Amino acid sequence: MEQLNNFKKKKNTGAQIFFIYVGNAEVESLHKEHQLLTENSELLKSDIIKLIKSHQYLNNNRYKLTSLLRYNITAEPSKVFDTAEQTPTSNPYLIIEKHIKTIRFADTVDILQGMNAIFFVFSRDELRTTRQSANTKRIVFNSKLRKTKRKKLIKDIN
Repeated sequence: MEQLNNFKKKKNTGAQIFFIYVGNAEVESLHKEHQLLTENSELLKSDIIKLIKSHQYLNNNRYKLTSLLRYNITAEPSKVFDTAEQTPTSNPYLIIEKHIKTIRFADTVDILQGMNAIFFVFSRDELRTTRQSANTKRIVFNSKLRKTKRKKLIKDIN
């Protein structure tokens, strides 16, 4: 009877938070922590902003948030074992969050609640000393004709 209670859907109380730092097209560092959620299984926008601000620096390097991903398992209790055996080409539980807003987790089977996670992907913020347009060289086709030429008018003197 105890095992059947583990396969009932319940509200999420917490989620794993992963901070992935990418530089030069490879993962430089990975940090993990546990975050408690509100009573409505939500991570508030203000908490997300605090997490971003507190984790945007690593080893005196500034990183900027590139992606925000939510992994929320919403499988029905009767289909938990069917889902585990399949190897889908796309993961229906991984959602890309396009905007920084309050993230709500749907109810999850009790035994799988530890797998719900949020991924913050940071990339190194390269501070540019020059403007992007300064890297483009201007091409001049006819350098002799930079100024507008006036046509000389011949006036008939009467």
